[in-house]
Amino acid sequence: MQTAVKFFCGIFVSLACATSAFAGDVIINEIMYHPASTNVLEEWFELYNAGSNAVNLSGWKITKGVAFTFPANTVLVAGGYLVVAADGPTFVGKHPGVANFVAGWSGTLGHSLELSDNTGQVVNAVEFYGEGDWAARVLGAGGVPGALDHYGGLGWEWSAPHDGAGSSLELINPALPNTYAHNWGPSASLNGTPGRANSIAATNVAPLIAGIAHTPVLPAPTDVVTVSARIVDEHTNGLTVTIDYRVDGAASFTTAPMFDDGAHGDGVAGDGIYGAILPAQPNGTIVEFYLQARDAENNLRTYPHYDRRGTRVPGGAE
Repeated sequence: MQTAVKFFCGIFVSLACATSAFAGDVIINEIMYHPASTNVLEEWFELYNAGSNAVNLSGWKITKGVAFTFPANTVLVAGGYLVVAADGPTFVGKHPGVANFVAGWSGTLGHSLELSDNTGQVVNAVEFYGEGDWAARVLGAGGVPGALDHYGGLGWEWSAPHDGAGSSLELINPALPNTYAHNWGPSASLNGTPGRANSIAATNVAPLIAGIAHTPVLPAPTDVVTVSARIVDEHTNGLTVTIDYRVDGAASFTTAPMFDDGAHGDGVAGDGIYGAILPAQPNGTIVEFYLQARDAENNLRTYPHYDRRGTRVPGGAE
């Protein structure tokens, strides 16, 4: 019986959302789902109207995560923010001076939110976490290079300040889909920025990398392997995408370009999915790989993401 060739790279997926008319301009923009106090009454999230028209939210509902119906005459102006808080008095005590909020949901925030309009159509939805694509990897043992964890190895840990360390989870660029984890990050401001622009907001970010896949999932020794990923950026021109791979134990990585030309396992040319075809490997081989995407403004993103406090282990295997 043949032993499959194994490929390792961290893969985490977020949900897509439906949009319609001006309602589609209303997006989930900031989330405080795990306050440092662990008091669930301090939970809140924020909506942002990215369009140029006011949107009447009367009768809209939060249909996943918590239960809440927006009261009559709730209007979100163009470019405006609206906080939805678990508890009004608690929110005022924590964020005095923030007046643009509604409050009083039932339940507690988990790891998903879904916003629906007054006809029941889903307007925006997002899943969020404190690990995977929603966090950075840092070396264990306090991020000290060379230090050993309790397993006797270097080890890696998830770093997510928005998950109980005092930050909120903020959308970076509202012009790009908020369904991609790489378009979110922990707030630079303690307790977040409810009711105003996000502290890490930017209009020119490194390309987002999502939907990483390799086929066949369990390749035989005679199989070449196609690695693909969706690349999202403010501009579709000037993108450079590469894959670095190595056989486990090799001293260095081999760099190969990825293409969106329809000829490298990437689907249809120009569809935003980039692909590369890696050579077949002998029986039982383990292959590590990581991806890099650079845009015309020289903004660079590496997948999996890592924190520069430690030494990078690009392949995603610990």
